[in-house]
Formats: sequence, C-alpha cells, structure tokens
Amino acid sequence: MNIKGIIKKLNAVIGKLFSSNRFSVVFSVVCAIVAWFVVSISVYPETASEITSVPITIDAYSEQLTSLGLTPVGNYDDYTAKVVVYGKQYIVGNLTPDDFTLTVDTSSVTSAGLHHLPVNIEVSPDVSGDVQIVSCSPQRVDVQLERMATRTLPVTAELSGITIPNGYFMDSEVIEPSEVTIVGPEEVISSVSRCVVSEKIDSTLTESRFITGDITLITSDNSEIDDPNVSLSSQTADITLTVLKEKQVELTFNYLNMPDDFPAEDLSYRLSSRTVTIAGPKNLVDNYDKINLGYVNMKDLDLDSTFEFDVSLPSGFINIDNIETVTLTFDTSDMSSNYYHVPNIVIVNPPTQYDIQIVSYGISGVKITGDFSDLSSLLSSDIAAEIEITGPEITTGQYRVPVNVYVPGGKLLWASGSYYAVIKVSKK
Repeated sequence: MNIKGIIKKLNAVIGKLFSSNRFSVVFSVVCAIVAWFVVSISVYPETASEITSVPITIDAYSEQLTSLGLTPVGNYDDYTAKVVVYGKQYIVGNLTPDDFTLTVDTSSVTSAGLHHLPVNIEVSPDVSGDVQIVSCSPQRVDVQLERMATRTLPVTAELSGITIPNGYFMDSEVIEPSEVTIVGPEEVISSVSRCVVSEKIDSTLTESRFITGDITLITSDNSEIDDPNVSLSSQTADITLTVLKEKQVELTFNYLNMPDDFPAEDLSYRLSSRTVTIAGPKNLVDNYDKINLGYVNMKDLDLDSTFEFDVSLPSGFINIDNIETVTLTFDTSDMSSNYYHVPNIVIVNPPTQYDIQIVSYGISGVKITGDFSDLSSLLSSDIAAEIEITGPEITTGQYRVPVNVYVPGGKLLWASGSYYAVIKVSKK
C-alpha cells in the first residue's frame, strides 16, 4: 500500500472517531487538562500555598530538658500552626499537614517556669521538588516547664455528722487505698500537707457503713489544691466504718470426766472475772449470753489446783474490757485427799466377738479427793473402776488401757489423776 493510501485510511479512522460523541467528550477533557498543565507551568510556574492545622510537638525528653530535670506541664495536644510555603504550584498545592514537622525549640531553656519558645519547622523528605517556607504562625508558643516531684502520703478520712448511740461504738476506720502517690510540679507537690477524703454523713450508725469518696490534696493552711498538672495514683478511696454493739456476757466453763450423779453444784469455785463486756456486729452479738472458757478435767482437779483460761471470742468480736485470761480456783477448805487400792475392775460393754481378760490385780494408789466427811467413811469397795472398749481398732493381744475411776452415789468425791490396767484380748 502506498503512502497516499495509508494517509487516506488513517483519515477515515480519525474521522470515524470524531464522529463519536463519547470520544469527542473524552478527547476534549484530556486536551483541557494538558492545556491547563501547560499554562500552569508556563504562565504560573510558582505560587504560594497555605497549610493549616499543622501539629506542634514538644520533645519532653530532649537533651536540654533532661539535663535540667524539666518536664512540660499542661495540655499541648491542641497546639497547631499555619504554614505558608512557596514553590511549584503542582507541588505546593498538594501539601498536607503530614508533610511538615513542627517542634518547639527548647535549646535556650535554663530554668523552670513559663517560656516563650520558638517553633522549628521541617519539610518531610518525602516531598519532591523545591519548597520554600514563607512563614509559620505562630512562630513562638508558651510552654510551662517544671521540675516534677513524687511523694507518697497516707490517706485520712474527715467525716462529719456521725452519731454513735449508747451501747455502740466505732471499732475501726479502714481506708483503701491507705496511701496514694502524687506526681506533679515540685513546688506544688512540696506544698501538700495531707490527702483526705471529706464526707458529710449526717446519720446515726448502729451498723457498719461503706463509703466511697474523692481524695483531695490539702496544704498546710487548709487550702485545697486543684492543679490539673498533679496526678494521683488513685482518685478515690473506699472507707469502711465498723460499728459494733456492746454487751456484757457471763464467763462459764464445763467439766470433763464427771460422773453422771456427781453434785457439781456443791463445788465452790471463784473466777477472777465472772463477766466480760464484748462488742460485735449487731446481728450476731445478740446471740451470745455466755462465753465458754473451756473445760476442767476432773482428773486434774486437786486440793491446790488452779486453772487459767484464755478468753477467746468469735471472729469479728472485740474484748472491750481487755480481759485476756481468767483464773479459776476452787474452795477446798473443807476437803481432803486419801489413797486407796481398788481391787475390782469391770469391763463395760464388752464386744461380743472377743474375750477380754483383766491381767492387772486391781489398781493401787488411787487418789480420792473431796468432802472431808464423805471421804472419812469411804471404803475401797465404794470406788468403781471401769474399762470401756470401743472402736473398730480392737485387736487380739495384751495391752495397757485407761481405767475410769469414780465414786458413785452422788457424793462430793472424785478420783484425781489417770489410771491404767493391762488386759488380754482374744477371739471367741
């Protein structure tokens, strides 16, 4: 095909394209963009552009501030600036706040206080082409720099309007947390005298109360510190007021190894304290009329015996009288003791599957104590000695077992001491 033919065919194709409305629109837009670009470069090659809301940052850990022990205090998160730049229109027209780094220059700082410091500006290295900084507004910003201090102080409660009625008392005032750590400007922190939770209750308390309140910092002249630059490890504290009810209760004791018919009411004794004043939660203390000190084992009771008991209270109760121990003594002025040989020993409730033989020939040296008149007429045959074999652990063989010795008949006599006998057990 010759050149004329090619040109003719090309003209036909182009003519067909331009006969299409869609192609004409697209071609017109492309031409307009190219024309604008050419005009922008040739007619307006450079221009100024304004970028707003560029963040300003403060390096709290700069070498200068660190060496002086200074820290910016206050809220500087909203610090922004307006930056005007000059350069190629197609470059500066597309810049955003992220293309700039604005930092406060702290190199001139030498002391704490309020400083009017310059703002340094840098263009991001990702920006291609030459961009000139025309201006930055503001050029300087105010920054408060302080030496920070840390203190740990106890938390106290200042409660008003509390009435405790008769028969009740406030046992304790527990604050949680019991102490707080405060951090802030050195001058402010040094002026703190105490940390308090102040609450007005205006109530009569007969039960424990739980309160939550704000922690307030107070100076030595009773002024409240309200500084946003001071932080506390805890803003609030919980206060538990324990209120207890008082009650006087009787102190008692019980006996061990006492025969069923023994006249315990005829034993005359003296407690160093017969009552104690206690306090406990209102819903519990009313359930108590007596406090049991413990037990007196009749085997340990002799003419000169003295017993000492610890006064133990239920959990959550208070001993208001502070009586920690009580001494028990018996009046034995009309009593005496004597020793006997008890020849007869009886097996009580012997097991049916075993034969039990008493090897020992009675018990010698049995000490009987009690009323002098009853003791003077007592015979060995009046004394009972019993062995009770109980439990599944019974085995065949010969071994030593305890013997229960007592004087039946309702007399004011008992066996002092412990006694044993040897038995032999075999299967039937």
